[in-house]
Amino acid sequence: MHFPTLANATAALSGAVSWHGHHNKHCLTSSKADEIAQTFGGIIQIYNNDVANALFAEDFTDYSGSIQSLKNGGCLAPFNLTAPAFETKQQFQTESAGQPSVPFKVENVWFTCDVITVRWSVGLKPQVVGGVSILETRKCKDSKYGWLIKKIYAEFNSAAWLADIGKLLPGCPASDGATHPGKREVFSA
Repeated sequence: MHFPTLANATAALSGAVSWHGHHNKHCLTSSKADEIAQTFGGIIQIYNNDVANALFAEDFTDYSGSIQSLKNGGCLAPFNLTAPAFETKQQFQTESAGQPSVPFKVENVWFTCDVITVRWSVGLKPQVVGGVSILETRKCKDSKYGWLIKKIYAEFNSAAWLADIGKLLPGCPASDGATHPGKREVFSA
């Protein structure tokens, strides 16, 4: 049985963190996981097609109910929340190329042999948006990074993002001490 140590806690605060047993030539290293996470963050912050070509596998797929919610503009259709947000690398590249830059910040990185989990934030106003992306990778010696991202599973606060960009205008009361619904209670206006 393994117990957390001060060294593990310090490592967790300082960068990419893995679990023991994943330090061989076929697995991600801490520095490589952090490099891929930061590169992923950079491409979300300011899209770059050359970086996308080097970072994403040809059979890339991205699953995100949150992205589908953004595409729906806060409505229930036409995009299914459980369907891939981007079915192909080409679709990701085409749709990402037209997006404005956002203040994307990688907050934490955790990884296993071939999976990187990234906790991130986007400093939009008035609400900072927080999210988590899970990056499935595969080793590829011909890639600029030595690894390719083949799948992404991402979720984030899409309601806050929609409000930040003016597509969702909530009619919520201000923080004036009014009674707010409890967890899973229905709020009636």
